[in-house]
Amino acid sequence: GHDLGCVGHPYARTPHIDSLAADGTLFTNFHVTGATCSPSRTGIMTGLHPLTFPNYPGDWGFMGAATITELCQDAGYEVG
Repeated sequence: GHDLGCVGHPYARTPHIDSLAADGTLFTNFHVTGATCSPSRTGIMTGLHPLTFPNYPGDWGFMGAATITELCQDAGYEVG
């Protein structure tokens, strides 16, 4: 849906996201690795398809797979 001001919502106030969209790249077509939270989070955090993991990552973690958070921290970015 169009739940943000930057994509035309008539009354949603999302000034920070709108600013990011105005100053950066606005993605309007994208795909996810799963239709629910945990598979999508697994994909974005590891870059791997959720079925790569033999156990449910929501319960077992990413089982040693490098995450975007770890990679950014190793590169000197402050993460939290």
